[in-house]
Amino acid sequence: MDPTIQTARRRDGETPRLECDGGVECVLPECTSDEDCAHGTCEDSACVPHECTSDEDCVDGTCQENVCVLGPDSRVGVDIASIEEAVSRSECVTISLPSGTFEISDIPINRTVRILGKGSTPTILDANFESRHFTIEDGEYLHIEHVVLRNGSADIGGSILGKSNAEINILDSEIVNNRASHEGGAIAFPSGGTIDIENSLIENNKVESIGAHAIKGGAISITNGDLSIDNTRFTNNGLQSHISEGSTIPASERTNRGGAVYSRSTGSLVKIDISYTEFDSNWITQTNETSIGTDNFGAAIYAERADTNIAFSNFIGNSIHLDSSCMS
Repeated sequence: MDPTIQTARRRDGETPRLECDGGVECVLPECTSDEDCAHGTCEDSACVPHECTSDEDCVDGTCQENVCVLGPDSRVGVDIASIEEAVSRSECVTISLPSGTFEISDIPINRTVRILGKGSTPTILDANFESRHFTIEDGEYLHIEHVVLRNGSADIGGSILGKSNAEINILDSEIVNNRASHEGGAIAFPSGGTIDIENSLIENNKVESIGAHAIKGGAISITNGDLSIDNTRFTNNGLQSHISEGSTIPASERTNRGGAVYSRSTGSLVKIDISYTEFDSNWITQTNETSIGTDNFGAAIYAERADTNIAFSNFIGNSIHLDSSCMS
């Protein structure tokens, strides 16, 4: 058993001593507190391991080599009560979720975390349009696999916000039906970092603005960071902007960029690698009740100061729509 795995409690509270080969009781290390014991508790100045025969014997861990442990692989609903609790506990590196729907609200990621869904049947994380799903703190890493992220809502990053130099890897997952009001209908990394997406579906995400500010990245917005996308489908993501009568908008805010993806660097070139990916029916829609003109770029992708490599990918039916009786 991995000595770094933390011990968990036995369900009945008993702490019988393990026996060595030949039926002779093991000589256990001396201790003064539970902290001195790698795989048990301190009883009468001796380390006593938590013995078990099955997972049912353990309150918040699993039975490994006849000892209850709460290891780096933690199962929500079995080993631990909730996603939020699992993320908050540093010993839970990999968090396994059963099928079903979990309602969550903007969980902060302040360490390396891997979240794994069931795979064969959907594991859905639903934010009910009340918040985004996750905020990845400065320099931290989140891996999501076999998970559906839906119904997120925020001003920036409707589903996921990555702070300075954060990293995310999304594998075999779906990010659908999320909303933002400024940038990144699904994912926003405004301060650098890395986004890596593989074998996934990014669908029906949008940034919607009524008022005087630029919007960008209907699905993904990343500034000063690298983006890698492989074998993924972007469908019906978009930007929807409306300028009402009487609005006064500075020229710098009259832009809508990247119906599906927005990438920009303010310094040295960033990297965009896209392969075996389809961009289908992504869009930018601009409605206008004034004579103020706007600039709309990149129904599928907008990239500025980016070393961009796109291979074996398809672009189908992406479009920009302008609707105004007053537009000059």
